[in-house]
Amino acid sequence: MALRRTLLVSAAAVLVLTAAGVLLGYTSLAGLSGDGTWAPRAGTEPVPAARIATTNLAAAALLFSGAATGGIGTAVGLLLVSAYVGATWAVATGNLGWQRVLEEIGPYAGLEFGGLLLVAVGGLLPAVHAGRAALADARPRPSAYLGALVPAAAVAVAGAAVVAVGAVVESALL
Repeated sequence: MALRRTLLVSAAAVLVLTAAGVLLGYTSLAGLSGDGTWAPRAGTEPVPAARIATTNLAAAALLFSGAATGGIGTAVGLLLVSAYVGATWAVATGNLGWQRVLEEIGPYAGLEFGGLLLVAVGGLLPAVHAGRAALADARPRPSAYLGALVPAAAVAVAGAAVVAVGAVVESALL
């Protein structure tokens, strides 16, 4: 069974779950408006990159938990994280508009969220690989699940590295 194809199926599943979560979060708070302000920058303490990375890497750990739970931890975690991102996006764009939000958080949010999605692909990879193997052989294949754990971890580590880079960029810009 080609692991490359399994990687693509896992990525497609992550995108579907992400879209569902973001839409749920966004629509739940869309239309809210505020006073058009953003978190103050002048005179505030800088946020250390380590603190940002710790928060984001905790979310990454949740998104990789599916590697140990048959994909369930990743699926549930991805829906929660995506709903949070969608709700946050709805409030931010309601306050500031799309252009300003993209200008303010675009340089780091894309890295952080993209890295989290890559970690989620790793979290789903063993379950998807085992499922595909079972469909091909019409029987469960635990060896397929176990065989996909190392590639899943490699994908997750790459995603975590992207998350960490995003935290450094965010810290520099805040």
